[in-house]
Amino acid sequence: MSIGDDNISWVNSLKYLGVTFVDGKYFKVDTLVLKRKLYAAYNAVLSKLRDASEPVLLLLLRNECLPILLYSLGAMQLSLKNVRSVSGLE
Repeated sequence: MSIGDDNISWVNSLKYLGVTFVDGKYFKVDTLVLKRKLYAAYNAVLSKLRDASEPVLLLLLRNECLPILLYSLGAMQLSLKNVRSVSGLE
């Protein structure tokens, strides 16, 4: 495929604004990347503040981890499998 004199290569996934889209018959988003970022942020908070009080931990986790989980989800239509995957049910 080409546009003018430039060739366009076919790829299996595309990262756009931090969201990884996967090729296929239907519109799909790679939730593994989202889960990795969420777990990394969660572990970073817990590793540094393991002895903090519960309200402080909850506040930090809400402020640091929740935005990662919710970023761009309003623009996506996730399948039930994706939702279960991100929520830890799969």
